[in-house]
Amino acid sequence: MRAAHISLFLSLAAGALAQTPVFTNLASVRVHPYWGLVQGLNGQLYSTTAGTRRVAGQIFEITTGGTLTYLHKLWGTAQTGLLLASDGNFYGNTLKGQGGGKIFRVTHSGKMTIVHAFCSLPGCADGFAPEGPLIQGADGYLYGTTAAGGPGCTAQYNACGTIFRMALAGGLTGPRIAVAHPDRGAPQSCHDV
Repeated sequence: MRAAHISLFLSLAAGALAQTPVFTNLASVRVHPYWGLVQGLNGQLYSTTAGTRRVAGQIFEITTGGTLTYLHKLWGTAQTGLLLASDGNFYGNTLKGQGGGKIFRVTHSGKMTIVHAFCSLPGCADGFAPEGPLIQGADGYLYGTTAAGGPGCTAQYNACGTIFRMALAGGLTGPRIAVAHPDRGAPQSCHDV
């Protein structure tokens, strides 16, 4: 198996760019940092590794000096990086993996809470298989999309999907908007609609 090496470039205080090797031998563990970084309130950088069918994704923290710490294993593949919300916590989602996908909250120290678990059946009103990044609206709610399911949808994948709204405390609120794209499948993020 071929070894992989991914580097992170950090800007130093003097304005110079330094290459910090961080993730090595990734091909052997089948995970990789696929999504962008977000800076936490403590100045450290956070994101997720995507994972595979056999190896779950993980949430990680990396210091600007290049020290990597894995904070929490996920329940399936991470479909996005993390969102730092107004309550100071990170939010993200997983595609499937023990059901129809999950939206989670994680603290800077790695304490994980599932705030919503999607069902895994095609006709579920909340949809299933969340994809695309979560965003936080000016109203304080989180918004996102699912790749399948939704009210009245009987198709398994890529014919339906939902746009949902969720309070930071968890639980979807308000109506789920079912979206059907017969020519190109379900919406992949809030930016698609």
